[in-house]
Amino acid sequence: MEQIDQPVTQPEPVFSSPKPNRKPILYILLGILILSLLVSVVVLARQVSQLKNQVGNVRLAPSPKPEPGFTPAPGLTAGWQTYQNQNEGYEIKYPSGTKLEKVGDPIKDGCVILTIGNISLRIKTPAVSYCGFTGGDSPTRQNPLGESFNILGKNYSNAGMDFVYIGENNEEMHNQLFRFEDVPGNFYLEISGNYTKGVDDQSYLENKEKIILLLSTFKFIDQVDSTTSWKTYTSDKYGFKIKYPTGWGMGNYEEELRMICFDPESVVSSEILKKINFPCGLIEIVFHENVNNITNYEKLDSVTIGEKIRAKFCEEKAGESQPNLAYQNKHILNYYVGRNIQISYIGDAEDKYLKTFNQILSTFEFID
Repeated sequence: MEQIDQPVTQPEPVFSSPKPNRKPILYILLGILILSLLVSVVVLARQVSQLKNQVGNVRLAPSPKPEPGFTPAPGLTAGWQTYQNQNEGYEIKYPSGTKLEKVGDPIKDGCVILTIGNISLRIKTPAVSYCGFTGGDSPTRQNPLGESFNILGKNYSNAGMDFVYIGENNEEMHNQLFRFEDVPGNFYLEISGNYTKGVDDQSYLENKEKIILLLSTFKFIDQVDSTTSWKTYTSDKYGFKIKYPTGWGMGNYEEELRMICFDPESVVSSEILKKINFPCGLIEIVFHENVNNITNYEKLDSVTIGEKIRAKFCEEKAGESQPNLAYQNKHILNYYVGRNIQISYIGDAEDKYLKTFNQILSTFEFID
């Protein structure tokens, strides 16, 4: 006869009635759970298979290739002027009212400053050592700035700095500075500006937007080799050749004075040079028995001319104390090449032809 359990109204820990056997129920629940999991796995596998088929039929657009320069949206730079630097191979656009200065040392256009109101962009190329970078007294406090700039189609996240100064009338003056030292081609860019809080901070923000847009137009260009139309002087005796601009004066005193000269106007005659110690032109090439005999030759700086020609170099800025009047207040550069050759630039304080001299120097080649 089947036993029927009676409900227990007040179970006691020791004297309770026997509990029913619930294992079959647990087995049933466990089976239902396993069956549900299996169904879920099957459904999920079918969905994954369908998704793979969909992805396989989609043709993904190729990732855009980086452009040589960022092109702002049409109209933003409409009517802007374009500055091209053929010597350093770049160009940049700027709006009307922008102040453009060339302040590089020793090559003027090796450092270009574009200023809009109270903010500037400096572009320094490898050709110069000085570009008038900003600096000043110690600030009261400084706050880091994190902004992103577009240069050559690439976003540069720059941790700039906001330097804060307190003026005599307790006004809060700010000097913001952003520097980019890893631009291709060893270019060095700097954005710097200043404003007084509550006075011209709004105009600063407006000008800053223009400078950032201006910076986005910076791009490299193909450089024009202006030396292709120049004349070439060849010395079979000393085994070299060098180019110089068409229209320049040239004096070949290789045999009688062991020198040659180049000048944008005219060279000094050999008759005069035999009588007085005088520069024969802006550029002199003098031939020595052995340049190693020159005083302190081994202590001179080692440099490279062009791509692979090694030379010794020294620089002199002669003041009024120079005993020879012809060399007073001159900027003199001397390059010693090979065993015999000295190439000298004898310019004035303005260095009007220094860039041309560097171009001439870069054309120097030894010949067989």
